Amino acid sequence: MPTASKLILQRVGNVPASGVAAGGTQVVPPAYAALLLGNLNELFDAIQPSEAAAGRTDYRLLLMQNTDVNEDFIGLKAYISSQTSSPNTSLEIGVAIKSDADTITAITAETTAPAGVTFSSAANLAAAVTIGDLAPASAGGTSWAGLWLKRIVSAGAAATANDASMLVITNAA
Repeated sequence: MPTASKLILQRVGNVPASGVAAGGTQVVPPAYAALLLGNLNELFDAIQPSEAAAGRTDYRLLLMQNTDVNEDFIGLKAYISSQTSSPNTSLEIGVAIKSDADTITAITAETTAPAGVTFSSAANLAAAVTIGDLAPASAGGTSWAGLWLKRIVSAGAAATANDASMLVITNAA
């Protein structure tokens, strides 16, 4: 079984005003659990007052890659162990649909839903979305997968500093 440090997350998409650039990587901590999204403004841009008044839904893509050259990651799943800290926002996740060419179709705008993706609030391991297996990087198979994040801001939302959530990626049964 590969070590968790061989599973890499990479953010794809727009660069939020607060700074974490698209293409940045994060090594997944031990136990195959990626505890990220500590501040949603590092992943999504800040909501402007007019957007909060009207409500808004944004999408972001995370790529996961197995960089181990020998071992598979078997049975990866993802769930949101802690929903957003604001009562006016929520987060959902969905597994990216890959084509036969092993690519994910881009979205034209951050408010455009990715085609064919089913989103879920997946609040625990029992309700987790299934990502599947990631082959070793050297095997020439599927060594990566995508996970879409959907942030929903309710109409009339109050301003919240450091809205946070917890996403877990695991191979636990």
